[in-house]
Amino acid sequence: MKFRFALSFVLFSFLFCYGHPSYGQSRVLPPYRPYKVDSYRLSLDWRRIFEQKTQLFTGENKIAITLTDTASSVALDVSNELWIDSVQVGTRTIVAPQIAGDTVFLRIANFAQPAGSHDTLDVFYKRSDPSNDGIYFYPKGLFVGFGPAKDSVFVDEDLAYTMSEPNDARKWMPCNDNPSNKSSSAIRIIVPSGYSAQSNGTLQSVDSNSDGSVTYNWVSDRPIATYLMCADASHWMQWQDYYHRLSDPADSVPVVYFAWPTDYNATDTTGLAHNAHYAFRNTPKMIENDSRLFGEYPFRQYGQVPLQPFGFGGMEHQTMTSLDRSILHGNQEDVIAHELFHQWFGDKTTCETWADIWLNEGFATLGEALWEEYAHGESAYDHVILNYANDFLNPGPYYANNIPTYNPPVDQMFGTYVPVVYWKPGCMLHMLRRALGNDTVFFNTLRDYSSAFAYTTANTFQFRDFIAARDSARSPIDLKEFINEWIFQPDYPIYNITWNVNANNVLRIEVDQLQDSTDHYTMPLQFFAIHGSDTTVVTFVNNARTQFFTTQLSSAIDNLSFDQEAVPVSTYSMSENSNMAVRTHEAILSPLRAIVEGAALKLTYAPVVSEGASVRMQDVLGHTVASETIALGSALAVLPLGGLPSGNYFATLADGARNETVKFHWEK
Repeated sequence: MKFRFALSFVLFSFLFCYGHPSYGQSRVLPPYRPYKVDSYRLSLDWRRIFEQKTQLFTGENKIAITLTDTASSVALDVSNELWIDSVQVGTRTIVAPQIAGDTVFLRIANFAQPAGSHDTLDVFYKRSDPSNDGIYFYPKGLFVGFGPAKDSVFVDEDLAYTMSEPNDARKWMPCNDNPSNKSSSAIRIIVPSGYSAQSNGTLQSVDSNSDGSVTYNWVSDRPIATYLMCADASHWMQWQDYYHRLSDPADSVPVVYFAWPTDYNATDTTGLAHNAHYAFRNTPKMIENDSRLFGEYPFRQYGQVPLQPFGFGGMEHQTMTSLDRSILHGNQEDVIAHELFHQWFGDKTTCETWADIWLNEGFATLGEALWEEYAHGESAYDHVILNYANDFLNPGPYYANNIPTYNPPVDQMFGTYVPVVYWKPGCMLHMLRRALGNDTVFFNTLRDYSSAFAYTTANTFQFRDFIAARDSARSPIDLKEFINEWIFQPDYPIYNITWNVNANNVLRIEVDQLQDSTDHYTMPLQFFAIHGSDTTVVTFVNNARTQFFTTQLSSAIDNLSFDQEAVPVSTYSMSENSNMAVRTHEAILSPLRAIVEGAALKLTYAPVVSEGASVRMQDVLGHTVASETIALGSALAVLPLGGLPSGNYFATLADGARNETVKFHWEK
């Protein structure tokens, strides 16, 4: 979901904040139910909605379940906006079961049934509350506000749609309304003649009824969580592009668009009018880029439906994204990219509980930056990341950034706590990319995570343990601790950095972390030592609250700067301290320095003191790719790089008891 900066919504969320959860790492478990839903077969009769301009309708949901524990009764999530007429369980009929606290308990047998038993609950119900909540109806001609040209904007056609995240599917269908239970789904929507209806998956058929109404039959091709299920209906124009799969260009994935006739026929591309063709023009390219990075698009079709009014920027309904109609002005591709990215991270792999919501939204926030990188280059990517970091660090009076990313209050996660649900974890994933230092490793890691939990759910602990097991051996930091610090802790690093260079060109840096609730963040810190037009990159792993680093430079420097792009969610103060001395009893922690010049690696180091000293280069998997013996007294070695592929490497100096390693990047 892409939230909107709407003051009224954010203020509402702020006023109903009930306090902070604990900062521990205890896993939040899904609500206990002694069954899992295998399938929903849902029928929605929406003729009354359009004929009487109301939110009232009748429905039937045939729910196939399998018991996972011994039970004689089960509970469904059903809000008080619905009325259940009856439930058919086998040959038994339950008449008008009572709904209490958004729950209805149904006895499925007189005696406890064993785990593994199968049942079907055929629920006949109706919507009894004519209000916009869970299901929405807006009549043609309704005034909704002013456009960018200060023109009045109205609802162009009668419109009905559902919106469920996080827990509102129960307001339009009885269900097990928890993201942990994904199931197959088929949705039938009956609408009057002239209207068309959309849902998840692919359209199987359109059937004409005797009264002139039409039934649209949709079937999901993959398991789906209830909050990702949807139904929309209006007078739409429909057209489509195709995404040709990278793995098989002959396999064309339909990219289907819907829009009101005025938006379909628009030609204005100035951003002052709704123009559906112009706004959606890059969607196939977005799918191609995401598929290249994270594996093939995971479904058979992708659709986009613009809605107005709509309470959010967009919602990643599986295969049928809902978007605020304002994106049709053509200047909000970040929203389109965000919701599309969810098809991999959110829909294909779904957060197990709402405590894990950052696995959806943090990833989709990164997805916005990756589209900018593809479309406009690396500097555009950096700009997006730094903007989100700044939004997190300076969230404004209605947002909070002082709780952990894990387990935000459910009723606040798309309002007050957007900074910790979206911005901080999005930047955290960028920091993981920088810490790994190898894009191939980074993108393959996320691709493998998506594949490992494909079409099911994942929680924060599974993600943490997955990347730690996969990449810790090739990472300069402990990745398990990295996730623990950034996801389970409520703050961010505050650095105080002082430095000096002595007469022997030894650079000494002191890093103090000043934040309150976390002792320290373990991060690779990067500095630029500047001398005239030359810049030397110096990198240290900061893994203590107070830490000193020293390294030998080849010359004096004019200034030292901190690369905050590597740790964008941080603040720092930095100053030169002319009184800071490098005391003789302090070991020079990293005198080895690597400089890539042309197609060669130049290594400088303190003079060699041992016979048989050597330098060697290794790739990130620990394979030695080059080595050379160096003479006694040597302080310089040059190794060729031209035959090596681009990537990160390590150079190691072995000089008697001295064994030092420096990491460097080679771009062919």
